[in-house]
Amino acid sequence: MTDPAVQSPAVAKPEVSINDNLPTSSPSPRSTLIGFACVVGVITLFTLYTQLIGF
Repeated sequence: MTDPAVQSPAVAKPEVSINDNLPTSSPSPRSTLIGFACVVGVITLFTLYTQLIGF
């Protein structure tokens, strides 16, 4: 049996940040390209629509 008066040496815990488990905040290049293509597409469709209707 072990003696309860004898304590085992403390083991140092590694420093863990709260943000270690969060994903990165910068978007991937693919997502940026898809977003840019959507914006350009909406502008193009709006321009064609206004040219055809004649506003």
